[in-house]
Amino acid sequence: MHARENVRGMRFVWRLLFNGREKDLLIRSADFSLSYPVMQVLASRGMRTTEAIEEFLFTPARPHLHEAEGLKGLDTAAARIEAALAGKERILIVGDYDVDGITATSLVLEGLIRLGAQVNFFIPNRFVDGYGLNKKIVERAHASGYQVVITVDNGITAVEAAQRALELDIDLIITDHHTPHALLPKAYALVNPKQPGCPYECKELAGVGVAYKLIAALYQRQKLPIPDCVYELLLLGTIADVVPLVGENRSLVRYGLTKIRDRESLALSALRSNARLERQLTSQDIGFSLAPQLNALGRLEDPREGVLFLLGTESNEVARIGRRLYELNQLRKEKERQVFDAVQATIALGEIALDQSFALIAVGEHWPAGVIGLTAGRLSQLYGRPVFLFHRAGDVYKGSCRSVQGINVFELLQSVTDMDIQFGGHSAAAGLSVPSKEFERFKDAIQNRLKELVSLEDLVPLISCDAELSLDEVHVKLVKDLSLLEPFGAANDRPLFYLSSVQVTGNPQLLKEEHVKCMVTDRGVVKPLIFFNRPELYSWLIRHEGALVDVAAYVQENEFRGRKSVDLQGVDIRLHEEQ
Repeated sequence: MHARENVRGMRFVWRLLFNGREKDLLIRSADFSLSYPVMQVLASRGMRTTEAIEEFLFTPARPHLHEAEGLKGLDTAAARIEAALAGKERILIVGDYDVDGITATSLVLEGLIRLGAQVNFFIPNRFVDGYGLNKKIVERAHASGYQVVITVDNGITAVEAAQRALELDIDLIITDHHTPHALLPKAYALVNPKQPGCPYECKELAGVGVAYKLIAALYQRQKLPIPDCVYELLLLGTIADVVPLVGENRSLVRYGLTKIRDRESLALSALRSNARLERQLTSQDIGFSLAPQLNALGRLEDPREGVLFLLGTESNEVARIGRRLYELNQLRKEKERQVFDAVQATIALGEIALDQSFALIAVGEHWPAGVIGLTAGRLSQLYGRPVFLFHRAGDVYKGSCRSVQGINVFELLQSVTDMDIQFGGHSAAAGLSVPSKEFERFKDAIQNRLKELVSLEDLVPLISCDAELSLDEVHVKLVKDLSLLEPFGAANDRPLFYLSSVQVTGNPQLLKEEHVKCMVTDRGVVKPLIFFNRPELYSWLIRHEGALVDVAAYVQENEFRGRKSVDLQGVDIRLHEEQ
């Protein structure tokens, strides 16, 4: 393969990001002692110069990459909290019910407790209180004698609540990372790198990242070291919120991973035990195995217990909550599957016409509010277009939307603000409420706006292959070199490789009625290839045994009975076509 192009596999369209074997990359791979496919990954991601490669590979694992003084509003917020500490004023932290919000709440709470603060926290129950700071919370805070309220991972759209705090003489400090609307809340201090006029370089901090900057500034002013537990919470929340793991976020996550190798909390140990992970944790372990357990609490029950879990020091209590998290996560998976199957059935019945829909918009009267966002994410990846899923709450449809690369869902929602809808979020995801009387008009407006932006031919499920790989390059050296690219996550995905013209051999196996395993061979090298959750490929592989195929796959190291092997995890497959 010598030129960038797209090819169509069984399920996905593959974007081939590489340019074949390039002489300068061969030289650079030798200079850096890297496997050529890894150097090709770096080049596909825009890193071709020595400086760019070194900056990425050797990103320092440290707690600060940029000077916090550039974060607008931070000094004002830190000074007010210092005054509250000195005056023994009561402080209330108001968080959010996802992992980012729970970890941010825990981080600020623990940081302030260690400074002697008179502090408590409140995380809204999504089923009772709704999302984020509101006037009722402010009024209850006032009635309870709180003089300072600090939001974490929310507040940037809380205009009415901020006005009420002003009227009640509560000093409101907002720390958030979501995209602001045109009208900003009138707060005592507003700390958000995305607010207008903020020069801070890293605009993509998670909510817990902004909260960390506040605590770090306080400890710096007090000339005290930051507690190690802060970095574990920062690590969990940053990965869970799927912010880009480049630049400062990459540095913070690398630092957090080094910290938990030396010591981990009772909570992290419980999450690890639930996931049956005994190896050294990676960012993907946290993102796919640990964080969803904590997220299930906020999606299905009261998230406040999550703070007690994360900060818990009594092993029996932490273990009890840990067991509950496991149970809730299993329940969350089942509820998510039910919603997914319901939408799939709607499509199969023709109630949603894929050949006419620029976005998938579906309603379930009783779909759980806590899982529709996750399901929307799965469906958007499967169908390559934005997905809006709603449940009905009285006279309002409440929903979540997830988008795809190239379509900014926040801007999309801004384009229909002539309707009485409420929303918040960022380019890839948002939560929203639409009055039932406006719902049909809302659906038409979304479809029509997307029709202006893209064509239906553009809305296909895509995967991106970063580099070309031959079977004789699939070995331990490659795995070791790939580890230098970690931590993997948003904007630094686990590299996906393109294998051309390998032969299907051996008897394909169907495992647990869900997964398919076969062998592939090329020039005398044989490797196992497994596809997870692709049972439809079983009959296809049987029919094409002996055929030459192209494969899009990850490289993974496995260990079984003390023996390690380097194998392939398939994502998609196609019959090879001679060029």
